[in-house]
Amino acid sequence: VPDAPASWEAVLAVAEAEGCAPLCWSRGAAVIRSRAPRAVADAFRARTIAVAARAARQVESLRGTLAALEAADAAPVVLKGAPLALLAHGDALVR
Repeated sequence: VPDAPASWEAVLAVAEAEGCAPLCWSRGAAVIRSRAPRAVADAFRARTIAVAARAARQVESLRGTLAALEAADAAPVVLKGAPLALLAHGDALVR
């Protein structure tokens, strides 16, 4: 776990580039809060909140679609995204 501010900024940059900043925050918020500069911790948290809001909208949208397909006797399969993460892992951020 890096202690230097420049290292934490690099960790944040890589996490955002790889799309895993919310996963990092959900699993390591205590460490990030205690060791990273405030601006980096705030950025991890803000990114997680934004992704969680988007994931919630995706899941809500999918519920209506799944209901319509099931009403038509179709067997839908969720293949990717926040809805799949929610179904598979119980957490839309773990993807």
